[in-house]
Amino acid sequence: MIHPVGQFSARYGPGLSADVTRRIIAAVPQVVGWKMTYNYDGFREIAGVLRAAGRPVGIYGAVGKYFHENLANDTLDGTSAGSFNFALERMVEHISAWRKGDVARATEIWRGGLAALQDYIFSDFGRLHIRYKAATWLRGFIDNPLMRPPVPAPRRQEIGDLTRLLRGTDLTTRPDDEISELAAEFGLK
Repeated sequence: MIHPVGQFSARYGPGLSADVTRRIIAAVPQVVGWKMTYNYDGFREIAGVLRAAGRPVGIYGAVGKYFHENLANDTLDGTSAGSFNFALERMVEHISAWRKGDVARATEIWRGGLAALQDYIFSDFGRLHIRYKAATWLRGFIDNPLMRPPVPAPRRQEIGDLTRLLRGTDLTTRPDDEISELAAEFGLK
């Protein structure tokens, strides 16, 4: 499984180029999966490279906000994404509905809050993992929303936005009073 992160480019985002991808696939027969750390257009191009590789190389989605389109294009063989830490139920329901051929149900789940949640999580890649952890904390799955220093803490505004979006996706969160109390205890601003 390759986690292809390189220098950021407008064409691919943080992922490796098509040329480098082809060379790695040709040189390393043990590669069986590729984590898709790309922007949307880069994802589409690299998915084409992987499908044309002449051998199976799994396309593993990483950017949750693209999963609906990835499923529509049959370019989601699996995933490697933090989105499952905080939205497991909806993510699995969405993917399962699509794979059963129930595109209407998958679209209903996607438009029923999951797309908005994913769009927010991925709207600032510099805060992506901070938001993953904060959302996971809001769900009550972990005790602490803070990353290790020097990574900044989640902002109170992010906590409010994530709470609203999680609930808008029909996912349970910690109660408001607990969120407020713990946010103050952790010094969130």
